[in-house]
Amino acid sequence: LGPLSLAWLVAEYNVLDLRFETHPLASLGLIGLSHGLFLILAVVLRTGRMRLYVIIPLIVFAAAFISLRTINLRTQGGWKPEYVLIISLLAGQIAVGFQYFFLNPLQYALLITALLYILISLACGIIQKLKIRELLVEPALMILLCVSMIILVARL
Repeated sequence: LGPLSLAWLVAEYNVLDLRFETHPLASLGLIGLSHGLFLILAVVLRTGRMRLYVIIPLIVFAAAFISLRTINLRTQGGWKPEYVLIISLLAGQIAVGFQYFFLNPLQYALLITALLYILISLACGIIQKLKIRELLVEPALMILLCVSMIILVARL
């Protein structure tokens, strides 16, 4: 736990200044860490068989914080609260929809996390004014990865 905490603190320090040459690597690490923690949160909420009125605010707030931080890191300091609001509300709606499917907790969490990542990726692409082809590459890869992981989890 100690080395991981130290790596997290060093990454937080490196993202403070855009001139650090390790800034992109630190940003990727922090984004990956936040999505990993979101995945764990979604698995725990689904495994615990909590009520929907408990799950939705937790998913929405976690999605809001993750999308705010990720958009800030990917756009090098841009704060876009309107995109964060839309992403977090969509994540909450997606969580409500998947709540009634017959998914095990890991499948549920993988779907919600992948869709959160896709929404954030699309928002960052729109903010950066990417072309449609460039905008859709990363979400398409995430969809393929998510589908393959869900199929793998279903076989276990």
